[in-house]
Amino acid sequence: MLAKNISKLIVLIALASSNVSCSSPQTNKTAEEEIWELEEIYSANQMDANHAGILSIYHKDFIGWPDTEPKPVRKSDMPEYLRRTNPKPTNGVSEIERNGIQVVNDVAIDHCTSHLSYVNDEGEVIKQSVRVTHTWLREGDQWKILGGMSNNQ
Repeated sequence: MLAKNISKLIVLIALASSNVSCSSPQTNKTAEEEIWELEEIYSANQMDANHAGILSIYHKDFIGWPDTEPKPVRKSDMPEYLRRTNPKPTNGVSEIERNGIQVVNDVAIDHCTSHLSYVNDEGEVIKQSVRVTHTWLREGDQWKILGGMSNNQ
């Protein structure tokens, strides 16, 4: 009797484990792709100086630390920050290098490097790479950036 119960328990554990391992990658892959697409949109909005587009991606409780700031900023600080640091569209291109991502339920953290190439006001071609970490929170069917940090390389 004990052997049968142990056998049933082993089978149930094996089935539960196989369901978790089969379903998790599918769920995470979808969320991961959503996050990477949003990073591309975020980058394009930065290049276009689309402040409304950038702000729409931030969570209402956003706090982040751009590499140009002496301390973290909140979403309420971002309109002024964007006007000051990104007043007009950038004549150039941006490429997102996907360095890592982890999705756990409704939270995701991604690390990427944004490689920028643009022409400044003096006509010089500037190449720059910025490391970015974003923490995303899913609310309903939307992902929003809850926190972030950047580091100019």
